[in-house]
Amino acid sequence: MRRYEMTVHTNDRVHKWRNAVFVWLIFVFVGIAGYCNMSSLQTQENFAKCVAGASCKVSGIIYDRQETTSGWVIQIRAKKVFVKGVEETEEGAEKTKEIEKVGNKLAYSGQMKIVAYMSTSEKPILGQDVVLSGIAALPEHATNPGGFDAADYYKAKKIFMFLKDASYVETGVKKSELLNTLHGIKERVTSVYDQTFEPKAASVLSAMVLGDKRGLDRDTRNMYQLNGIAHILAISGLHIAILGMTLFEWLRKRTGSYRISGCVAMIVVVFYGIMTGLSGSTSRAVIMMGLVMIGKAKGRSADLLTSAGIASICMAVWNPYVIRDAGFQLSFAAVAGLAVIHPVYVQTFGKKGRLRQAFGVSLSSSLATLPICVFYYYQFPLYGILLNLLVVPLVSCLLMSALVTAGCGIISIKAAELAGIPAHFILILYERLCGLSEKIPFSSINVGHITVRMVLVYYLGLGVVLFILRCYAGEKNSSQSMDENNSAGEEVNKSIRNNLAGRKLEKPMTNNLSDKDLVRPFRNKPLGGDLAKPVRKKSGRCGRYLYGIILVILLTALYEYANFDRSFVTVFLDVGQGDGILIRTEQGTSILIDGGSTSNQRVGEYVLLPAIRYYGMSELDYVFVTHGDADHISGIEYLLNAEHIGVRIRNLVLAKYGDRQGLANIETLAKEKNINVIYMEAGDKIREKLNSDMAGLTLECLYPSERTLEAKQVVKRESDSIAEAKQVAEREASGITDDKKIAIGLGNEITENVPGDEVTGSGPDANDLSIVLLAKYDGRKILFTGDAGSMVEKRLILEKNLLLSETDVLKVGHHGSRSASSEVFLQTIKPQYAIISCGKKNHYGHPHEETLMQLQTIGARVYRTDQCGAIILHIQSGKIMLHGYG
Repeated sequence: MRRYEMTVHTNDRVHKWRNAVFVWLIFVFVGIAGYCNMSSLQTQENFAKCVAGASCKVSGIIYDRQETTSGWVIQIRAKKVFVKGVEETEEGAEKTKEIEKVGNKLAYSGQMKIVAYMSTSEKPILGQDVVLSGIAALPEHATNPGGFDAADYYKAKKIFMFLKDASYVETGVKKSELLNTLHGIKERVTSVYDQTFEPKAASVLSAMVLGDKRGLDRDTRNMYQLNGIAHILAISGLHIAILGMTLFEWLRKRTGSYRISGCVAMIVVVFYGIMTGLSGSTSRAVIMMGLVMIGKAKGRSADLLTSAGIASICMAVWNPYVIRDAGFQLSFAAVAGLAVIHPVYVQTFGKKGRLRQAFGVSLSSSLATLPICVFYYYQFPLYGILLNLLVVPLVSCLLMSALVTAGCGIISIKAAELAGIPAHFILILYERLCGLSEKIPFSSINVGHITVRMVLVYYLGLGVVLFILRCYAGEKNSSQSMDENNSAGEEVNKSIRNNLAGRKLEKPMTNNLSDKDLVRPFRNKPLGGDLAKPVRKKSGRCGRYLYGIILVILLTALYEYANFDRSFVTVFLDVGQGDGILIRTEQGTSILIDGGSTSNQRVGEYVLLPAIRYYGMSELDYVFVTHGDADHISGIEYLLNAEHIGVRIRNLVLAKYGDRQGLANIETLAKEKNINVIYMEAGDKIREKLNSDMAGLTLECLYPSERTLEAKQVVKRESDSIAEAKQVAEREASGITDDKKIAIGLGNEITENVPGDEVTGSGPDANDLSIVLLAKYDGRKILFTGDAGSMVEKRLILEKNLLLSETDVLKVGHHGSRSASSEVFLQTIKPQYAIISCGKKNHYGHPHEETLMQLQTIGARVYRTDQCGAIILHIQSGKIMLHGYG
């Protein structure tokens, strides 16, 4: 017997060692595979950086295509990339040297994904061997706070290089029947939806079922995102589970085989994933679905955390950069919430009630994904948890209706219209629910950007709370179990007493045992022995550790809260060829000065709105429009027209005597939206209330004034020299003025909104009617000149010389044009810093060399948005800090 026990013990040890070795081998294999993939990707990235801007020839296979208004965007699995030539510049020579350091001197051999932009109308054939020529380019990093980072996005897809102005050199005959068939199905289903539903509903269904978001209306996208239900628009675990499990159960009932049903269901799910693009969330769902099917075939259930772990390892080994993808993080965070948070919720609050269970699922996933949503999107929907209780249960009905509609549409559009009735009404219900949610105060909270440390502190705090709840629930359940066991023991004891009282013992009891002694072993002892004993409270050292962890988390949270970015910041946004300036004060006042572009047609959606959210602004207190040119107002028009963006404008500020004709449209639009319109003239001020702890901002209008109406009689003094200009200023400061000049008070506060007269006739042009603003904060001055030219600058010297002296930061007028920033003006104000907002390689030639030379002469440090991206200015304790975002 002893020998047998020793043999069993030895076998257990061997089995454990075998498992340990197997696990370590898996880790070694995963590590080697990940390292090899990472090295290959870094080589591709380095090569792409080397050849950027050079003319290239690429040979490979087309594996994806997308039609655009200007042609086609195709994705290629390149086999070889040849560099035909590099620009004959110093930069080009440096690139050539770098190319020689990467593998083959002027070529790259190996699998490499490339996105090519083609202007041809010819439809690309998937799976076809092609040779393309074009100009190599890199995906751009974000140049504005909150902006879309194309480089990070494409890096997560293993794409490091674009091919611009691509054209065919050679085409092969070979093609992929599978890819073309899947894309044909996708295009056919899209056509069915377009014919069956109205455009808005069709675009939503195309996004939900096919993963195609190109036609999604921007207001619809904003509505779903603002209310926390945008996850239903992405192909994720919810969609894969509904499709895969529905098909699996249907096949199992008809075939009776788990293996056949699982194999067929997985094949369909994999093809469906390929057809929809295999995004991060889709890949995770497909892998986890495969593990579920394997488990069912073997008669076992798949553990949620284990399945998610295997899926994450597989995806990270295949592409290590995918870890930085927001979709990857959100997808796995939601799974972790269901696997970790939801069991604690059930243990604490119980399983009774479908509504309680649904609320627990929604709460668990929301708590797990909350910091990631705020980190990437800067806001979170307060009522999203409740809204998902109504939205998610209907998703299965919506998807089934959409799939049946697609199937019927291949045969008959009339049949598709009948099958699509449930989907139509569900989408209307979603829209009504979102509209109702937005009417409730604080429906969306704009938090602004947070640090990685704040995310970690949140998860640490959440972990401690879950630990405490689990311990509390365990003690509560144990005490209930003990009470039940004690009551059961008393019932047994009572039964024994009755039996003993009802019959006579055959043998006398020894040691004088009483009935009380006989039943003592059953008292307060739970049935089932030691297995049913309650869990004892952990005290002493463990308790002290727990309190220490809680204290550390609280102190860290307080530190992060105290260091949360609330300082005064002025952001000169990179809008391309245009202007856009965002100001946030320490007291929380939000100001936008201009916001438009002629080079970026969607500047409001892609630049202004993300930046506003990045700085946690839910409303703009003042929006200044210097004049009516498109490069100053196009983005503001978007903010006024767009719905479901979670940003409100309180006051629109226009020049009382400015470009009223050019601003007529935006003025009418603001009044239609019930936005207060303020008309400002020279001498008017907007100032924050003074606070003992915080500095206050003052914005003073320096130009235009009522005298601007007399454009033909503008005083053109011959005062090109600085000395003469200062003499005139001193005369006027002492109260000496001529008949043509009107004295302007500098202390006027804006108290009412009285529109001024419209400027007509042969007066100044729109640029010279720009509002000129002087901002004062914590002893520093910032001058915003709009597009004002040298004539306006001369008037400012004559009228506002004392105010303009010692200006710290100048927003250079008219994007650095030679028509502004005259030598006299710059010598008068002598700014330390000069900010120029202009587009890259703009056809206006901004900024002009003459302007740059004059700024250099006065010793100003020049920052340009075309070189630095957005320029961010902080003022803390009277100190100015400037840096570029790009």
